[in-house]
Amino acid sequence: MDTQRPPQEWFKDWWASTDFLPVVYEHNSKVSGDDFFNRAELQPLREAYAAGLFAWILGERHKVRVKLDSDRFPDFQLECDGKILPFELVEAYRPGERRGAEYKEAAKRKAAGLPELFEEFDPVEDEKEAASAIAKAIEKKASKQYGADLPPWVIWRM
Repeated sequence: MDTQRPPQEWFKDWWASTDFLPVVYEHNSKVSGDDFFNRAELQPLREAYAAGLFAWILGERHKVRVKLDSDRFPDFQLECDGKILPFELVEAYRPGERRGAEYKEAAKRKAAGLPELFEEFDPVEDEKEAASAIAKAIEKKASKQYGADLPPWVIWRM
């Protein structure tokens, strides 16, 4: 069994917002960035992190519980003040960017004993590009027609 995959107990029950993120964070901290972003079978780890983070933030002002869903729509659900909110996660990237490419490069550089590379970026320009990239990601995700009227939540990676 691959110890990097999420434990099955993550998918069994509803979790309190304050309990779930620390468990996910501890588990995910043992997974390299290269594996976390590039191994397709670890998608549930990415979904669990997003679910835990959203639940933690909402839990500051509301009673929130979180539940992951394995192998079906939606990716996770939050129960906020008694109302169930389904989430389907989608990621948006800059044009031409591929998920995890920087982690693959960092792993290669580390293996070769080379120092990390740092790229400069313009946060104002990134913000301008974000709306278009998010719209494209949502359109692509929505075209899959999961059978429910659910706008996907989007993570824009800066």
